[in-house]
Amino acid sequence: LYSLSYKMETEDNAYSVPAGVFEVLNFKGTVVSCQELPGRENPRYLHTRYSPGVGKVMQSYFYFYSPYIIEKQLIRYHILP
Repeated sequence: LYSLSYKMETEDNAYSVPAGVFEVLNFKGTVVSCQELPGRENPRYLHTRYSPGVGKVMQSYFYFYSPYIIEKQLIRYHILP
C-alpha cells in the first residue's frame, strides 16, 4: 500500500507552540502511496519535532484514507532544578 522512510533534519526556524518557541530537530517521515487517492497529496509527511532539554514538542500523524493531518503539541512543561 505504501512505503515509509524517516530522516532527522535540523530546522532553520524556531518552532512555536503554546508553551513557547523552541529550537528543534525534525524526525521527518515520508509516506509514498502506491495508489492515488482523490484529495490526498502524494507523498505525505509526518513530523516529530524534538527540542534539546525539553523533549517532543510536536508530533503529526494521519489516517491513511483521511485527508486531514492531526497534530499533538506541547502545551506546557516543567523543568526540575
